[in-house]
Amino acid sequence: MKFLMDPYQSLPLSFALRWCPQAWEQYRRMKDATKRELLMRDIELYCPDPCHGNPCRDLQNVNDSTKCTVIGPFENEFFCDCNKYSEWDPALLNCQLRNPCHSGIFSLCHPDNTLLCIAKDTENIVCICKPEYMGSDCSVLRDACQERINKSQPNGYELCQVQYGNECHPVLGTDAFRCKCQFGYSPIFTISDDNCLARLDPCTNTFLSADLNATFSDLNEVARLTGFPQRTVTENTPTNYSRDKSLRLIRRGLTCLNGGQCMSSSDLTRSICVCRTSSEGDPLYKGKLTRLNCEIPIGVWSAWSPMSPCLPLDCGKIRYRWRRRRCMNMTSSEMLLRAGRIPSDRSSSVLKKYSPAVYCIGTSEEVLPCEPMESCMVLRLPGYLREEFLNYDTLYYFGYITAAQVIFSLLSWYVFITPIKRYIHHRKMAVSSPIIV
Repeated sequence: MKFLMDPYQSLPLSFALRWCPQAWEQYRRMKDATKRELLMRDIELYCPDPCHGNPCRDLQNVNDSTKCTVIGPFENEFFCDCNKYSEWDPALLNCQLRNPCHSGIFSLCHPDNTLLCIAKDTENIVCICKPEYMGSDCSVLRDACQERINKSQPNGYELCQVQYGNECHPVLGTDAFRCKCQFGYSPIFTISDDNCLARLDPCTNTFLSADLNATFSDLNEVARLTGFPQRTVTENTPTNYSRDKSLRLIRRGLTCLNGGQCMSSSDLTRSICVCRTSSEGDPLYKGKLTRLNCEIPIGVWSAWSPMSPCLPLDCGKIRYRWRRRRCMNMTSSEMLLRAGRIPSDRSSSVLKKYSPAVYCIGTSEEVLPCEPMESCMVLRLPGYLREEFLNYDTLYYFGYITAAQVIFSLLSWYVFITPIKRYIHHRKMAVSSPIIV
């Protein structure tokens, strides 16, 4: 029988085959760092080296081809330094591309909100979310205003047309949303989703708002009044507008008074009143600066008054005369009540309380020059002309003289009042003192 010898004395092959696996097993179980370091020195000295010849040199997906790590005594017990997109396969002894859905270096799909993770390539994944969630990693509650479950369907922002000022309010975690339409927009009731796709003509004076008890016949009446070619809405019509969702009509928009005609732009975003004109083509009505509703009648001028005499009457190089005229309202109240496109029961209640100011184009007074005459007499002050008296130098002199007079008056009062006071005092003392006999 052949005994194993100490490796420091000699190293038979049978000793290496038995001692090296045991040494590696002992190394893996050893906790003391110092003992592990000493044992590794013996392993590196007496055991086979699987990294001999650098097996990582010709492998693909390797980060550092010069780095090879030994993990055992046999030829396949080593691993190479793979890049971040790969992992070491100990069976194939190469770096295999890893699945990004199972990689910690990528933004993984939310584990509770994801139905499926699909790897498009080594770097990109697609998370298939549950219906209640959305986002690249399925971590956000679904917002139907931004994204629908069926991505081929338009989202709430598109259906509500928020770019025109309308609002979209989602029900988070669901595929539902509500639109708040601004004036000029209304929903198309034949579309199952809420929307603001119908553009109202601003000349129709119709607006939709919430009400308490609206039926499907009310919705059909809305479609008729708005003038859109929509089919009849019944209880079986797919729509979000149930009996609980009710509407009422509000008259709102551009109202042209006094027979003016409302004209809309082709895109229904602007409207203007075209006021009536006379047979000569002159406008009969106008509006305020901020709006034009033909609410201010343009009156008719009366005849000019007789020309006034020239003033001044008998002198003056600049003389003038004038004449005036009146702006008169020739529109009767009956004509105002009959004019316009709004119903008489509505217009009469408004116009009976409305008495517009009359406006005429032009001026109510005309000033004309007269023939010049000799200059009028000018009032003169002693030593000064009136024009000379009212100049700055003269005013300065006048101020100085006035100040000097005030000072002189005060000094004179002080000089003369002192002896007078003294005399009065002595006089009183003489009267009040007794006479001794």
